[in-house]
Amino acid sequence: MLLRPGKYFIWEWRGAVIILAFSLIFCMVFGARAFAGLPEPGIVLYGKVFDETGALVTTGELEWTFSPVSGGNPVSVSTMLSQIDAEGGPYSYRVTIPLESELPGVTSSGNAIPISEAAYEYTRTGLLKGTSISRTDTVVISTDSRGTFELVTIGSPAITDNDGDEMDDNWEQLIVNADPNDGINSIEDVLGDDDFDNDGESNATEYQHGTDPSDAMSTFDPRNAYTSFHFEIYRGAEQTEDGSFVDSFWGAKLVCWPREGEIFESGNLFKPQGTEGEAVVELTASGSGDLAMCVETDYENVTELMDDYISGKYRVDLIANDGGDSFHLRFKIKVPNYGEENFPQYVKVESLAPGEIDVPVAPLLVFDSGMWDYLQITETATGKQAYFHFRDGDDVPADSHQIPEEAALDHGTAYTLGVDINRWGTRWLGSQTILDFVTVGTPCDCDLDHDGDVDGQDLALFLDAFGYAIGDTEYNPEADFDNNDIVDSDDLSIFAGDYGKSGCEPRP
Repeated sequence: MLLRPGKYFIWEWRGAVIILAFSLIFCMVFGARAFAGLPEPGIVLYGKVFDETGALVTTGELEWTFSPVSGGNPVSVSTMLSQIDAEGGPYSYRVTIPLESELPGVTSSGNAIPISEAAYEYTRTGLLKGTSISRTDTVVISTDSRGTFELVTIGSPAITDNDGDEMDDNWEQLIVNADPNDGINSIEDVLGDDDFDNDGESNATEYQHGTDPSDAMSTFDPRNAYTSFHFEIYRGAEQTEDGSFVDSFWGAKLVCWPREGEIFESGNLFKPQGTEGEAVVELTASGSGDLAMCVETDYENVTELMDDYISGKYRVDLIANDGGDSFHLRFKIKVPNYGEENFPQYVKVESLAPGEIDVPVAPLLVFDSGMWDYLQITETATGKQAYFHFRDGDDVPADSHQIPEEAALDHGTAYTLGVDINRWGTRWLGSQTILDFVTVGTPCDCDLDHDGDVDGQDLALFLDAFGYAIGDTEYNPEADFDNNDIVDSDDLSIFAGDYGKSGCEPRP
């Protein structure tokens, strides 16, 4: 900065001193608080609190205290109880335990649990203030704990336990009712050490933590939850040249992928009672068992689709194998009430234009919205997938996608582009935009008879010219692909690369 003489210099100097002084004061007063640690997504605890009679408690103040087992200052967080209505509830509380990353040479703020890649043990105590209702256990906390959810119950509900296995009979009945063909016909058949849904947590563990024993998505440890599936109830429309949409197809699909070390042998999707379609749909496993899926598309309109895929709980029963005996993997999908208005809006394709020809083989796709989940390009004639891209949230910019050169499409081929937007995990609804286009044609250098194909007839013409140079009567300049005045082995290599091409534009 150039310094000006006179009073202007004095004011700039004074201003600099004032700013410096303010900065020092700010750091002294607020520095420790602002830079005590890097805030991280906390641990969300939620659950039910029961009193000595087994009744649900929804009033009072609940305090959670985390004390380092190796010594150090505890961290306490309080929340007021209230009735929280949600699936599996009502619940008594929901609270976030703050976490912060440790910074070298910086003292922890004291009001958040410091975390690092190393795992540390904490004694965790939940106490309903003013009562003797409490729970104490030991937990391990590290950077893996960021943003996790945990169901923690305090106290025990009043139960009916006629078979004396310390599991409530009504809870056990969930397993009895889950599958009428599994041989579990009474609560006496429900064993605590078994794992009915095969999510890695025993029936007794699920009972202790209040999770659903018939749903592999409902687990105490979120790492055990089965989430490797894609379920979608969808509609599709053709985008017209004026940018409008014409609804043209409707369907539903479920695709499941096995966990590591497992394969799928078969499976079934059970629809809620009241469906007007097939109540049970078979899931077909691939030859290698690396997926199991079902697709239903025989619908004339959205009403037929909604009459079949109604709201309610869908039960999935997969037969899996980990190299030993086959076993069941069971989970549920809840579809809330929905109407035609709940399907997401179609994504408009700004470029390519519907019906466009001479499209580059590695085109840039541009959309009117970044709200899309995946796109695929298939050969119009065969339905064979030529390109697929799933958007994981890292695409920048979100409203366009460049097909990479290494995934370039074939020349002179008709394709169908589909762009899909979903509402996974909330309504499971999707909308697909489709349009047709044709890639730019290309002359095949080796189409010597100019019929649009490089085939045996061209090979015969090439062999007639092979070995001859310019000036020879038999020299054919069209067969001299590298233009070096002789038809030689280099030209043969070029011919081999073109052989078998079809749909070529006539040579100029």
